[in-house]
Amino acid sequence: MISHHSSYHGATLGALALTGYTPLASAFDPMMRPMPKIPDPRAYLDHLDANDEATGHYYADMLEDRILAEGPETVLAFIVELVGDASTGALVPPASYMKRIREICTKYGVLLIHDEVMSGGGRTGKFFAAEHWNLAPDILTISKDFTAGYVPLGAMVARNDIVENVLDMGDFLHGYTYAGNPLACAVGLAVLDKIERKGMMDNATKVGAELKAGLQGLMELHKIIGDVRGIDLFLAFELVSNRKTLKPLPRNLNA
Repeated sequence: MISHHSSYHGATLGALALTGYTPLASAFDPMMRPMPKIPDPRAYLDHLDANDEATGHYYADMLEDRILAEGPETVLAFIVELVGDASTGALVPPASYMKRIREICTKYGVLLIHDEVMSGGGRTGKFFAAEHWNLAPDILTISKDFTAGYVPLGAMVARNDIVENVLDMGDFLHGYTYAGNPLACAVGLAVLDKIERKGMMDNATKVGAELKAGLQGLMELHKIIGDVRGIDLFLAFELVSNRKTLKPLPRNLNA
């Protein structure tokens, strides 16, 4: 499985092997099977135009290069956060990136997995961030937002043919003690109902625009803010010591 260098997909050994966040993963390196990774589509830090179609293709083609280097027959899947979480600070990929990623995965028979644990649940104004690109993955994961944090609940959603193949080969063998917990599922249903009835995704778009404008106002006042990015209420700003070089603030400041 292939993932991004700067990514976070979970804390089990399998998920950590896909995670590119060194402070969390390095202690467990001797126990893990390393997985191949590709650079993040961080156009801002690479001084590239994120709205240029060529920029999206430039980063996406790194996936194709890696698939070919590994051998297409050995690559099961590519997992991606639609909007980056704590590892990259609400990084939104260049405009043409995800469409090209979908094309590459389809071309080589590689499953495309969307990690929507942070970006799903409505904070980007759509229930799934993938809707902004009008894309469907083969598998997606969601958690956190669709219970509003009241109880733990996570889900994996997959195409019917993938599920049926697993069932035909002997079922899903790895379960958890509280899988299908009725209390957690009831909370999830209640939260989904409230998200829809209260128009909370539309509100995320409205309030997100206000928040983004406020952050951009701060950026005009403070030179250490180099970038404001994200979608609707999933936002972040990047701190830099110099806007031209994009050099980070000194580590001793503990920013």
